[in-house]
Amino acid sequence: MESLLKATRSSQIFCLSGIPEIRVRSRSGGEAELWKVEFGGMTVFDPETGAFEHKKAEELPIWLLDTDYDGCCFVPSGALFPRTEAWEVVGRALGGSMADRMQRQLAGSASFWFRPGRHRRIAVKTIDDRGTELLVVRSLPRERAK
Repeated sequence: MESLLKATRSSQIFCLSGIPEIRVRSRSGGEAELWKVEFGGMTVFDPETGAFEHKKAEELPIWLLDTDYDGCCFVPSGALFPRTEAWEVVGRALGGSMADRMQRQLAGSASFWFRPGRHRRIAVKTIDDRGTELLVVRSLPRERAK
């Protein structure tokens, strides 16, 4: 395969395969069943070396969460931007205080708490610096009656 690949890493516009790494947690909130997704990063296959490469969450520009994935259309209900150095630029442009609030809400590797949707399935999509989009889907188990 080596002869088919571009010579430099920046000219390689896609990877062959990979997977976002997530952990799904539940919590009972009174009468409401609540869920949260923790994003750990993504692992991609590097066709040049034949090895798998792990990218931590804070090294990635964005991850998206669909809290009621229907198996057909990905509809993000949340977008998080974990790479924090980008927020410094936003902070300077907005004068600080607004960017600080935005960073607390939109940066990081943990989603907001949410109720399960009709399909009881979530999907997480990650996008790396090369534009590689990877998707992982998980079903949400039904909580046991107490």
